[in-house]
This record gives sequence, structure tokens and C-alpha cells, in this order.
Amino acid sequence: MKSKTVRSADGMFNFSDVILIGEPYSYTLLKVSSAAIDPSVNKKAFGLVTQDIYLLAFLRSCQPGEQMTADNKCVLCQNGLYSIEIGAASCDTCPEFATCSQGKNIDVDPGYWRASNTSILIYECFNAVSCLGGVIDLANGNTTCEVGYEGNLCHGCGYAEGIWYNRESSHTCSQCADSAWNAGRLALVTLMILIYTFILVVINIRSEGGQRLTTVYMRILTNYFQILTLAQSYDLDWSDNVKELL
Repeated sequence: MKSKTVRSADGMFNFSDVILIGEPYSYTLLKVSSAAIDPSVNKKAFGLVTQDIYLLAFLRSCQPGEQMTADNKCVLCQNGLYSIEIGAASCDTCPEFATCSQGKNIDVDPGYWRASNTSILIYECFNAVSCLGGVIDLANGNTTCEVGYEGNLCHGCGYAEGIWYNRESSHTCSQCADSAWNAGRLALVTLMILIYTFILVVINIRSEGGQRLTTVYMRILTNYFQILTLAQSYDLDWSDNVKELL
């Protein structure tokens, strides 16, 4: 305690500069004596006619980012070292693909992913762009994934900033088109199918039972589109180039 005298304000004493030193995660009993303490008030509050007040103080344990020394002190880990457990006896060397600072901050390199602040396992992402790295900020959500990516290894596509994202290739996500664009595209495809069907029917009627070369080509084209549609619907491990072609 730096100051030897504490004055009351509205009947209250504020001991703001009191520092207790003791073994972490232990209890200690403090005795406060003062001639300014009214024994009658003390009797009403504690049932004792005395000018002494006893306070039970709890000394915290060493927090994440600290280590307990041999003389029972909590000391902050140096840069390059870390501790993520309460009451850790020592600081550990920073894991690979990360930088450690302030005792508990494990700053993951870009292109790598860490599950939580209590995990020391760091994984390489399938898509380096999707993993921003950095320190996990629980207050603002998991910000180690690029916008539109989520989940383990930032490999899933999700909802971010009012926009839905979907799978574009094996390891990349892209913005979903808005509803108006999807409706217009669906209407255009439907119109093209109707026009194509109408032309095919007209050619068959005009052929009068014969076999025109144009009809043969259109039937081949129809079969080709049907095969492409079926091939794309199967859950096969197509390469990204083949998916773009389909």
C-alpha cells in the first residue's frame, strides 16, 4: 500500500493502491483496524463489538499467457513462448506456422487454420486464400476465414455481409446470384428449350416421314445435352477443369 492514510468519502474508504502478494490460487484473511470504525455499526453488520474488520481475499491463479515461477509468482511469457492453460508451470515454444506474443496470442500464418484459442494444432488449408490466419477474436466471431468461407479449415461456404456463397470448385466459394438474376436465367433457359422443341417438331412434320440431315443433327445435339446433364448430376470427383467444361 503506497499511501499510509485513506480518507473516507460518504462513509466509504477506497483502498485502490493495495497490492496483495501471495501464493496463486489461495485465500488470505485481511484485518482492517481503524479508530474511525464505529463499534455499534460493526455490531449491526457483523455481530461483533470491535473496531476491527476481517476481509477474506482470494488470490487468483496464473492466467493464460503466464507461468508460475519457483517462488510462486505469475510471470508473463516472453515473445516466442506461450501458455494457454490456467496455472501453467511453464511457457511452451510457439508452434510451427505461427508467431506468439503477449503470452497467449498465437498469430497463425496466412494459409493455415487453428480451431480455437485453446488448441495448439495448426493445419494447412486446402485453399490458402480462404484462410487469413491471425489471432482468433471471439468477441467478433472467428475472423480467421476469408469472407464467404467458414467451418473447419475455412473450407465451407456460408453467409456473410448479407450475401450467400456457394461451392464454385473443390476448394473455392463464390457469391450466389441474386433471385432476380436466377429467375431471368431460368426463364431464358425455358424459352430456349421451347423454341428448340418447336423447331424440332416443325422439321419432323415437314420431313413427311423422310429423314433429313438437320433432324439427325438436332437429335444428336439433344442426346449430347442429356448426357452432359446426367454426368454433372453424379457425385463424382471431377477435376475443376472438367466441372467448368460441364
